[in-house]
Amino acid sequence: MKRIGIVVKAESPETKALLKELVPWLRARGKDPLLDPATAKLIGETASSLKKDFAALADMLVVLGGDGTMLAAARLVEDRPIPILGVNTGGLGFLTAVTSHMVQLEISIDGQFVTGLRGDGLIISTPTGSTAYSMAAGGPILNPAVHALILTPICPHTLTNRPIVIPQEAHVAVMLVSKDEGAMVTFDGQAGIALQPRDLIEVRASENKTRLIRFADRTYYDMLRKKLKWGES
Repeated sequence: MKRIGIVVKAESPETKALLKELVPWLRARGKDPLLDPATAKLIGETASSLKKDFAALADMLVVLGGDGTMLAAARLVEDRPIPILGVNTGGLGFLTAVTSHMVQLEISIDGQFVTGLRGDGLIISTPTGSTAYSMAAGGPILNPAVHALILTPICPHTLTNRPIVIPQEAHVAVMLVSKDEGAMVTFDGQAGIALQPRDLIEVRASENKTRLIRFADRTYYDMLRKKLKWGES
């Protein structure tokens, strides 16, 4: 792997310091770091690529930031099988949510009506995302090897509206029923689209996979135990 695209959380001082060490470290090992203009400016370098071109140019991405930065990087590579190595310089990694409003939704799965929901919203998550905002809203933790989707209500008005785990192949349809303004759909906390009453959101799992680099001496459960501080008094 020769060309290494670097994606950073620019507002983090810790990220800037790490970036200053990473770029010369890569060059000393014969690697070609790809820096977009904003990233290059942080350390007084000259930009070598636009971020939107990383998918075509990079052999690998190194991400300095939290979960949000990782998700932005995954969107950059699109359907290319480019491995991504994340270096956590964020907080706990929970995804950012939009300001909450009570909304009324109708949820269908594979063309069958499931339930109405009144609450602050609904999270539809993959197993990898199950330890982010979904978990904070009371959803279950799923091992990434499980092929499933999770539907987690956010502060439901009815306590019997509980999280549900469905097959990965399922087709989820969510209709906005309430007429109040301000409802939005957001994708990984990155981009938001305003909704109008009777708008229908259809969700399917992507056929594309994001390739994340893990170290062999650290298992998924080691990471859970450390991040969630299990067993600590």
